[in-house]
Amino acid sequence: MAGFQQQKMELNEYLSECAAAPGKGKKRTLDSFRHKTVVLAAGETDIRQTVLAASFLYLNEYADVGLTLTEMGLESLCGEGDLAVICCPEDDSCRINYDRLQVKRAVFLSDTKVYGGRDNRWFYAEGEATGDTLRRLQEKAFIRAMQKAGSEYLILRSGELYGPGIEEGFPACMAEAAVHGVRKSFPLDGKKRSYLYLSDFICAVHEALAFGKTGTVYNAADPAGAVSTAEIGRILYEEYPEKCRFSLNPDESIAEGVSITADELCGLGWQPQVSLKKGIVLLYRSIEQAPVWKGSLYDTSYGKLESAQQMLL
Repeated sequence: MAGFQQQKMELNEYLSECAAAPGKGKKRTLDSFRHKTVVLAAGETDIRQTVLAASFLYLNEYADVGLTLTEMGLESLCGEGDLAVICCPEDDSCRINYDRLQVKRAVFLSDTKVYGGRDNRWFYAEGEATGDTLRRLQEKAFIRAMQKAGSEYLILRSGELYGPGIEEGFPACMAEAAVHGVRKSFPLDGKKRSYLYLSDFICAVHEALAFGKTGTVYNAADPAGAVSTAEIGRILYEEYPEKCRFSLNPDESIAEGVSITADELCGLGWQPQVSLKKGIVLLYRSIEQAPVWKGSLYDTSYGKLESAQQMLL
């Protein structure tokens, strides 16, 4: 497998804190990765892969974790190892070929797109019927491939992620408008969706990969993080009244969102650590300090990092 050329990637303090979060967790979780090789697959600019890669590399000194990166969008994912983390592509119509992926255990990182445009006044639990959305078809393709290969597998569906480096979604757009004092209108209504701060997501991936039951679907969401745009706006105006110039318009439409529970994942011992208010403040500060990261993980379509020093400043 081609190696990475010596390169540097800059992560600001907020991304670094997200990557380091699993290393502050339970010893049993850290021990589960000892001497393991992890295959991590995502799009080249997917911030989830950037921080997940750093999170495993931070464990090197303690657990001697090997890491192989492979880029989503190749003819087939390529990699061999003990564990695999497959980040669902942003394009939910993308087909993934798993023929060249050889691992003992894998997790597919899905999201609430699996529910489509369902009534978002409900909280959906793990295992709830989803219908044949494009994201669900991706999940099924992953399951079939893992069953064919004889690999253990599980699915982790996250609420809408927010935090440093995540540029889409209401938290990011509203926080950026506040940072720059932009006069902009956002939708105001009672529709709620589940949010999850990036560091809590990274910890959820580690916990599910370490202890999740094969064949199981887990949700990752902050139980107190199912909110509307009004709550996000309220936090920003309370924290930064002199900067906020944006408005909330009840006449503007809003895309469907979904609220989910995370009872099964909490049963494994995972709990979100960053409240919505704290997360919004961290997001605001990270935007002030932009850029949060730059560069690419790849010198070729795939490669292997031997140490965090090749990636982190």
